[in-house]
Amino acid sequence: MAEEEALMPDGSPIPRMALSEIGYNGLKVASGIIYEEAKRELRWPNSIRTFKEMRRDTTISAALKAVELLVSRVNWSVLPPEGATDAQVKRADFVKQCMHDMDHTWFNFIKEVSSVFTFGFDVHEIVPRRRRYKNGSKYNDGLIGLKKLAPRSQDTITKWIFSADKRELAGIEQTVVQNQYGLPSDSSVASNTIIIPRERCLLFRTDPVKDNPEGQSPLLACYTAYRIRAQLEEIEAIGYSKNVNGVPVVWIHPKYMANDASEADKAVYAHYKQLVRNLHMNEQTGIVMPLLYDPESKQPMFKFELLSVNNTTAQYLADSIQRWDNKILTSLFADVLRLGQDGVGSYSLADSKTNMLAMAIESRLKEIRDVLNSELIPFLFRLNGWREEQYPTFEFGDLEDADLEAFSKAIQRIKAVGLIAPTKDNVNHIAEVLKLPDRIPDDMSQGDINELLGKATTRSGDSLNTPTGGMNGTAKATAANDNSSLNTENTA
Repeated sequence: MAEEEALMPDGSPIPRMALSEIGYNGLKVASGIIYEEAKRELRWPNSIRTFKEMRRDTTISAALKAVELLVSRVNWSVLPPEGATDAQVKRADFVKQCMHDMDHTWFNFIKEVSSVFTFGFDVHEIVPRRRRYKNGSKYNDGLIGLKKLAPRSQDTITKWIFSADKRELAGIEQTVVQNQYGLPSDSSVASNTIIIPRERCLLFRTDPVKDNPEGQSPLLACYTAYRIRAQLEEIEAIGYSKNVNGVPVVWIHPKYMANDASEADKAVYAHYKQLVRNLHMNEQTGIVMPLLYDPESKQPMFKFELLSVNNTTAQYLADSIQRWDNKILTSLFADVLRLGQDGVGSYSLADSKTNMLAMAIESRLKEIRDVLNSELIPFLFRLNGWREEQYPTFEFGDLEDADLEAFSKAIQRIKAVGLIAPTKDNVNHIAEVLKLPDRIPDDMSQGDINELLGKATTRSGDSLNTPTGGMNGTAKATAANDNSSLNTENTA
């Protein structure tokens, strides 16, 4: 029986249309090299060398380290889909086991991924293994788990391989040189190129535009500031050097410098030029000068002195260097590192700057999470022959510990007006934030929970119904003899 043709709501047949992709993303690619960047030093693979140089800079290194440390300290978990079946919960536990059943730790993996914040992209090869004790796994169930999420250094990648229609990334070409990477002489990959299929890779990127596999390095935004600041620092260093050491100057009679000078006079001129050069390069500690006067002018024919540089622009240079430093940190959302160094700033400013940095890092963590959820989990499920409409997901925890003072005040105030229900989930969340050891078990009834919690020990919420003049924090305004009046948090 022929398949029944789908119809529109009005009974007319659905018009046929091409379901394949029609347009292009506009990425400029030639022979596996991407030409989106105009400056040669910022175009891959030259950009790898540029970014390596930049990350050795003190200011940029501090900003990158701040981001990497905050990213690496975040806890990761695997959650089953909402309303998960028992099978889905077990498969979520399987993914969680894979996190801690590799030849390296999950922490080291995240640290390696952090190189994406320098280069704009980071490639990890998925290395699976069957979970057997003899294969080094902690489990012996025969499922296919993970041996490694092996990093593939950015400077070993030589080409991006695209599909025939140039729309999809099909693989990555890696060049491995035996002498350079210390491979054994009989290695099968010595001096050869390796093609890593796309489905075997985790490709982490920052701010990908046009689906560029290279992403966009955060260092691109501060490259100009970095170059200008480096030039200013060089000028400053030269200026201080001249000011401290002085500029050696030798005065000699003009006859030694004349074009028609004799060979003997030219030799004298050359001698004193070499003398000045040696003093400037610290190759000579002192000089012996002849005491000889010109019979006509009665002035010394030879004279030596050190000219000091009037470095009145040093402060302007320092201010300019600091300004470009601030631009570098601002472009990396790490200008909070400057707070307090200049003797200015406030707590509220520091708090807002910290929040900006936290939001930027949270965005980066989402980029990492999305790659794990869209590439790693489906890959594991395919290897094990599992077909799911809903996958478990990787999730990251809080970036920083909660401000316990602010958190406790919020709990007190919200609970006082009855907006926090004493449920298991709410109580356990509060206990988790406060790092308390005990949790309410899943099988405890609501009545037992209420009995366990007991009555509230604060009456701050009573102020909504207590007339002015009440005592002990239960009134809308404090009385003169109110025992709680010293607590400003109790006053309305």
